[in-house]
Amino acid sequence: MTLIKRYWDRRLVDRRQVCFYILIHILAISTLIIYPSFQGLILVLIGHFLTGCFGISLGFHRLLSHKSFKTSSAIKYLFSLFGTLSLQGGPLSWVGVHRAHHRYDDGRGDPHSMRKGRFFTHIGWAVHKGPNGFRFKNLQRYAADIAQDPILMFMEKYYLLINLVLFLLTCFIMGVVDALYLFPVRIVFTWHVTFAINSYTHSYSKAKEKKFSAIDRPSLAILTFGESYHYNHHKHPNKAHIGYKKGQYDIGYQLLKLFDSLGLVTLKKGST
Repeated sequence: MTLIKRYWDRRLVDRRQVCFYILIHILAISTLIIYPSFQGLILVLIGHFLTGCFGISLGFHRLLSHKSFKTSSAIKYLFSLFGTLSLQGGPLSWVGVHRAHHRYDDGRGDPHSMRKGRFFTHIGWAVHKGPNGFRFKNLQRYAADIAQDPILMFMEKYYLLINLVLFLLTCFIMGVVDALYLFPVRIVFTWHVTFAINSYTHSYSKAKEKKFSAIDRPSLAILTFGESYHYNHHKHPNKAHIGYKKGQYDIGYQLLKLFDSLGLVTLKKGST
């Protein structure tokens, strides 16, 4: 009860965010029950590839957070738009939280410290105004470079409106059912795949002992596009190649190699 009182104090929980998460989950589950569709599930996988791979893994994570490769402004903004469509906050929020996570690594100041338990690390932190004393209004100090980019800041400020407009546009072009699969269903799927990187690739016991807690989880590698080789990532956060050990397959990095050969991106020295 002490833990519940401490972590779920009314002063810390963002009720609007709780309602938002519940609403999106209800829409997703209702869609699956009322409109079961094989085509819809294919759309979810395609949407997850665009927003989870190009948007989160390559865009928000390897490019914006760690600068592990270089590319044109057009590709940077396209990847960032896909990341924004994952509905995990805008570029500044995502990058700020992730850099803080690396800086404090399960200590005080890590927005989703594993020391608070697996549920908090998975999704509980996301509905808090200030987990571990971390204040979201101070994200700019962790992502000052993002704050200086007007286009990325437009996505940050209007990411909810961008998603709503594109959802309505998809309803008009493809129909309501396909739009529901491409948005709430796909968003919930990508949410939990992404959040599993926090909750499943860190050891709770090691975190409680204040030890290096990141671990590799090959079982998540395909769905996370190589991101689940988390021990590798925390050891070498600026590498574009996360699954670099023998037998590890990093889909995100293979795509970057392809884009590099086409001249669309430039892999930084030491990032492979």
